[in-house]
Amino acid sequence: MDFVTHTKKIICVLLQGNASEVIGRLHKEKGVNTCDIDRGRGRSTKNPTNKTYGEYVEVEVVTVSIEAERADEIFEFLYFEAGLDHTNGGFLYQVPVVQSTVFKLPDIPAEEKTP
Repeated sequence: MDFVTHTKKIICVLLQGNASEVIGRLHKEKGVNTCDIDRGRGRSTKNPTNKTYGEYVEVEVVTVSIEAERADEIFEFLYFEAGLDHTNGGFLYQVPVVQSTVFKLPDIPAEEKTP
């Protein structure tokens, strides 16, 4: 089993319905295949002006594991591609990963087509 020790995890919380498109662009434009999408709901903290909590909002959480050397590049890509540069677009953060495991599919020759 192969282990990688110099990686980062980038977590991006988006409004529901945006994650698939974002990771599609991440794959196409940056060649990143190490991501997943989870779904959840929550609400923001208490509004100081009216002392109430907001409504529950459905969200998608994109998690990307990436080499530490590329983390800033991918972080910036996600920030703009996911629309986080706009108010209420979501939020994004990254953390170091102590160790991760590399999983690879075996090299299997392509089957020949029979006429």
